[in-house]
This record gives sequence, structure tokens and C-alpha cells, in this order.
Amino acid sequence: MVVRFLIKTLLFIFIAIGILGGCGGGGNGNGDEESALPSKVLCEELVGPLPGPLPDGVVAAEVTSAEVAPAGTPDQFDRPQPEHCNVLGTIDAAVSESCPAIVGQSDQCLIGFRIKLPLKTAWNEKYLMTGEGGFAGDRNNFGDDYFTNNGVPALNRGYSVGASDSGHEASLIEAFWALDTPPSPGFDNEREINYAFRAIHLTALVEKQIIQRFQGKPIKKSYFVGHSSGGRQGLMEAALFPDDFDGIISSAPVVNSGIAARFIQSPQA
Repeated sequence: MVVRFLIKTLLFIFIAIGILGGCGGGGNGNGDEESALPSKVLCEELVGPLPGPLPDGVVAAEVTSAEVAPAGTPDQFDRPQPEHCNVLGTIDAAVSESCPAIVGQSDQCLIGFRIKLPLKTAWNEKYLMTGEGGFAGDRNNFGDDYFTNNGVPALNRGYSVGASDSGHEASLIEAFWALDTPPSPGFDNEREINYAFRAIHLTALVEKQIIQRFQGKPIKKSYFVGHSSGGRQGLMEAALFPDDFDGIISSAPVVNSGIAARFIQSPQA
């Protein structure tokens, strides 16, 4: 038991600290200089299709809602938040021409995302993306509780904080979304490949563009934090897309269950 505990502890330390120095430098994700960025825009002006060029792998991306949340608006844990721009949007990354609807889903295999943008004067020039446990499915479920400092959430410390539904809409204990969707080349179906690795990667790229468009200057540091299945998402990012983030904290990653092992092994076969 002691040996297993030490191994798990060392694994967490390696992931939380070692990868912080080993990731390929997330930054703005595109190598853009500040002078090449568009002028900053107002919160409500973010609504609409994401201006090009779109990141590789993104068919289309759209901000469907962007509203200013007043100071004091509670988060999911009833903690007061600073004034910020609350952004909702979708990403289309489907390889298949169509994705038949199932209960609770759209008629496409869209990736839903949400990002909270602090006021320009309060932004610390950093981006934090949070993973989601279980089978994911809720872009409103921010896991930044693992990234608090003396109980102060990341948004309150000036971070732009983003999340993804991993390509489907459901509670974290439901997996009905994985049934009966068209296959992508080399994988079972669109929603599964989104959940496996694609949704987090593309959401990070899209959210970085939105942050820089709103703030009018580049991101200096990008981080990812996740627990359980969110920890698995962090490991997949480190293995497949090391340039997405400057640092990754992967807590208690799910890597040995049957479904997680299948999702991890298939795209790397």
C-alpha cells in the first residue's frame, strides 16, 4: 500500500510540476505578435461566426451568446464573481457530412464551449482551461475549484477561464450520446472522438482566439487543470498536443478503466 501511494504521489508531482516545464509553450497558440492581433472588441461584439483563419480541424466556430455578468454574480459554487464577459459558443469539427439527432442533442456533433473573460484591466494575460469528470457533457461545469489560491477562484484572480462539453450534452454519468453516430476514419463515431481527445484541443484553440480578440493582446501563459476524467483529458493533451498549454495539472487521471483505455489507445494505435 505504501509503495502504491508513493507511486501515485510521484505520478501526480510529475504531471503537475514536470509537465509545466515540458509543455511546448501554449501562449497564443498561433505564434502571433501583438501587433498582428485585431483591435479589442466589446463583449457583445463577439457574437457571430469566429473570424478566420480558423484553427486546423475546425469546420466552423460561432459565439452564440456574449453577455456582461455584473460583479457579484454567483458561480456554480455560489461564490461571488467579478464583472466579466460570459461567452457561449459551438465548434463544428465533424468529419462526417451529418450527425443524426438523438435525444437531447443537436442535429450535428457540435462541441459546446463556455469562457469567462475578465475585464481588460483585470486580466492577468493568462488562460486556464478546465477539464470535466465522468462522461463530461456540460460546458457550464467549471472545474477551476482545483485551481484556487487560498479559496480564491481563477476568474477572481484575473484568469480567462474556459470549459468544453467535450462534444455532447448530458450529465457526467450518462453515455447514451456515444450510440448510433456516423463513424470517422479510423474511429467509431464523431461524439466519441470528440470526447476522446479532439474537443479539448479544438476548444483550446478557439477560446484562445476569442480571448485575444476581446483583450486585443496575446496570451502570455496557458494552463489546463482537470480531475478524474478531466485528468485524463490533461494527459491526452500532453501526449497529443503539447503546444496547447504551458502547464498541465492532471489530478487522479482515469487511465485504467475499460472505456477510458479504449478512448486513449484507439487514437494512438
